[in-house]
Amino acid sequence: LECFVTRQVADHHPSKPHPSMVLTAMAETGVDRTSTVMIGDTRFDIEMGRAAGVTTIAVPWGYHPAETLGADYLIRDFAELRPLLAEIWKV
Repeated sequence: LECFVTRQVADHHPSKPHPSMVLTAMAETGVDRTSTVMIGDTRFDIEMGRAAGVTTIAVPWGYHPAETLGADYLIRDFAELRPLLAEIWKV
């Protein structure tokens, strides 16, 4: 899987759950919604991903219980990410 890095920080965008950070990252990299995921540990992260129209993945190592975030997927360990992305993107 190919990955990209872009940095989006709250200093340059409206507060979450506004989708600006996700949409800007997509625009800067030329990646469309179907190839984008938002991984988050708070409901604000997941709501931002939903507002941007991308697939959401919750993780349990943050502030809010992952099971309550309403994400499309939940991973409990970072090692689960690559196989999940392969499944989502049918790679």
